Amino acid sequence: MIRIHSLKSDSHRQARLSQVGLAFAVWCALIAGTLVLASITGSNFASAQPPIAKAAWGVDSGVVRLPAGLVAQSMPRDRFNQLLFLGTPKLTHGDVDDVIEVVRQNSSLFGLAIMATVVQQDGKYQLREVGLGHSYKIGKRPTVVTSEKAESLGADLGMIATRVLAKNEAMMDPPIVVIQTTSLIVFDVTAVMAINGQHVDRRMRHLIWTHPTTGRTATAVWLLNEEITPPGAKQWAIESAMPIHLIPADTVEDRAIHVDGDEISWTIPSDRAFALQRLPGKTQVSWTPALREHLGNRTFDNASLGGMLEAINDAIASATGSETQNR
Repeated sequence: MIRIHSLKSDSHRQARLSQVGLAFAVWCALIAGTLVLASITGSNFASAQPPIAKAAWGVDSGVVRLPAGLVAQSMPRDRFNQLLFLGTPKLTHGDVDDVIEVVRQNSSLFGLAIMATVVQQDGKYQLREVGLGHSYKIGKRPTVVTSEKAESLGADLGMIATRVLAKNEAMMDPPIVVIQTTSLIVFDVTAVMAINGQHVDRRMRHLIWTHPTTGRTATAVWLLNEEITPPGAKQWAIESAMPIHLIPADTVEDRAIHVDGDEISWTIPSDRAFALQRLPGKTQVSWTPALREHLGNRTFDNASLGGMLEAINDAIASATGSETQNR
């Protein structure tokens, strides 16, 4: 197992940062059924881009909209060659019986697709960009669609489904990219979450990381609570009601949705009627003091990014070690 030692100097810090491993190699190996640990190198923190001041879509932001017509599967191609996550909403919790059948059916038509462009340069794999979009099954293939181009792609949606898709597109706000390096991207989006049965807004942070040797990509996701964050604080408060979730590449799953019947009027649900019941991904990592200290940063430099990666590295190694013992 990769072991990270304490730092003695700034020069030692820089040397250590080039070898930080996140323990995703450990975790991805467990998912694949093998316990062989690969050495993780090549994370170029020196080239980290400064945080973007405001949310924005675009090729320079690191996170872009997926193009319509793209098949949401991992396959060899120049862009978006790795599927990270494909989740289909399912109304499973709360006041599900308050939702009429036509709304229930249309709520599960479109999945959230997250994909990555991974390239190879100088013998190392790099994470070039992440794409977000909505997928719909055309034939047997999950295909990225937009309300403007769905029909021309062969998707027979109908009036209600087209409106649902347009609404989903409007609600997908541009992400806030916190930091990007050659091997990772950290970005935040706002999500409506069901916490203790209440629908609340939370900042959902995504850390997407590519192994420089294998090219395999994985995701960690957790929640930050702006409501209880003191004004001017350097860190967002952690939402500890939900643990960190880990998502291996090519994850396809249903997204459990909580329904608040008070947000449904005359059979019409409001924008806050539906909320995520849980974060995606089956593997969970419990919060530790080190994770609480490092995962809420508003911005990152080499030192704070290294601290975050070290904390996640140790936590994931501990979590995956426990999984191994239980097998």
